[in-house]
Amino acid sequence: MKNTDTPLTASLLKINTKPSYRLALTNQIIADNSLLEEVIVIAKKNEDKVSAKAARAMELVGVQNITLLLPYIDDIFIISKTNQRDDVIRPMAKIMELLVTHHFNKKK
Repeated sequence: MKNTDTPLTASLLKINTKPSYRLALTNQIIADNSLLEEVIVIAKKNEDKVSAKAARAMELVGVQNITLLLPYIDDIFIISKTNQRDDVIRPMAKIMELLVTHHFNKKK
């Protein structure tokens, strides 16, 4: 059963391979940082597809602007440690890669 009790959850479930959907949601989250907090809460829930879509949304935000995720680094570590779903682990790994790259590029 799909959990579409919020507009954000419904938007997350629409993420697919179409760049227009991904870009629209990414821009929406970047424009309203409170949505990023909601996305992180959803990703932590470890529920069916919506958690994976939330993790993917976090990754897309990180690709656009990794500094937006820095205040939530502890949450990212918790999600990475506790979630065993492959469709969540892959976006979390990409976020870790982006964080490391950002850290070492900043030192140059």
